[in-house]
Amino acid sequence: MSRYTIDAYAWIEYFAGTEKGKTVATIVEDPSNILFTNAVTSAEIISKFIRLNKDPSTAAKAIRILSKIDDADFDCSSLAGTLHAQMKSKISDFGLADAFVLATSKRHQTKILTGDPHFKSLSNVILI
Repeated sequence: MSRYTIDAYAWIEYFAGTEKGKTVATIVEDPSNILFTNAVTSAEIISKFIRLNKDPSTAAKAIRILSKIDDADFDCSSLAGTLHAQMKSKISDFGLADAFVLATSKRHQTKILTGDPHFKSLSNVILI
């Protein structure tokens, strides 16, 4: 059993059925894994689907079934703000949504599954 926080990049590849998405599928479809998705990540995915003129409801439902949603409550938001400031000092275009992924990972002691190069310097990341 492993624990993962799934980033929007990974979910989008998964839903698109790409080669990278197949790698994601081996992790998200393994019932022995425990998966987390931050609520902000869910917003990113819904936005992406709408911008692609696709119905986001199937993706949203799948995320809720396959992973635990980590709410962006005050504690998570405070941690994300701190992590964002730290990462921005190293990576000028590090996004706030990415900081929520980091916060979820820290809160639940997970690896991060992503293809986002902003995460490549971190030790607990699996780049697809």
